[in-house]
Formats: sequence, structure tokens, C-alpha cells
Amino acid sequence: MSVSPRDFLSLAEFSQQSTEVIKRNAISRSYYAAFHAAERVRIARKLDLPDIKSGSHLKLCVALERSGEESLAAIGADLNRQRLVRLEADYDLEKTIGFNVAKRNTDKNKELFDQLSSKLGSSEDVSESYGS
Repeated sequence: MSVSPRDFLSLAEFSQQSTEVIKRNAISRSYYAAFHAAERVRIARKLDLPDIKSGSHLKLCVALERSGEESLAAIGADLNRQRLVRLEADYDLEKTIGFNVAKRNTDKNKELFDQLSSKLGSSEDVSESYGS
């Protein structure tokens, strides 16, 4: 069974009473929903990943930023900022993630997901699994 980028959003739910790990997970999962939606857009637009020494996440952000499309460039910059927040949520265990930080960043990731979803034509949908 495969999953779609939208499936990650179902794991990004939390409340003010949620534990620290649930808030961190919400940031991480919502980021991955946006990341996978961005990868779908990159593939659909036939954007090449840049030849830079970096990981795939930063390469994707840079590809969007260099797309030549103003709105995609802005999404790429926002996704890169959210990438850094996701890294903190996943790896900076000494830092406390409060409700407001988790909500702001989860909401931003969901906004990016929606913006990216609107960039895909009817032939390509972020709700579908890869290779569907």
C-alpha cells in the first residue's frame, strides 16, 4: 500500500494538551506533506534539481526558487524556512516546542501544501500515490 502527500497531513493534528513529541511530529509530518507536494510540482514542471552540494530537501527548495516563476520561487523560499523548523523539531531535542510555534508552523506547511496542490493540473493530483 502506498501513501500520498496528503496522507501526511492526517498525522499533523494536535491540541494545546498535546505532548511535546506530538507537537514535534505535527511540524514534521506537515512539512513532509508540503515537501512531497513540492516534489510533484517539480516533476510536473520538469524542473531539474540544481547541481549543488546539499541534500535533496535543499535542492528541491532551490529548484523551486530558480524556476523562473515568482510564486514558485516564493514557495521554495518558504519551504526552505519550514525545512529548518522541521530540522529543529526532529533533532533539537533540548528546545521546547510550544503550542503557538507548532500551530504557526503546521499552519504554514498546510498553506504551502495547498498552494502547491493548486499548481498541479487535473492530470496530476497530490492526493494520489506516486506512480498511481
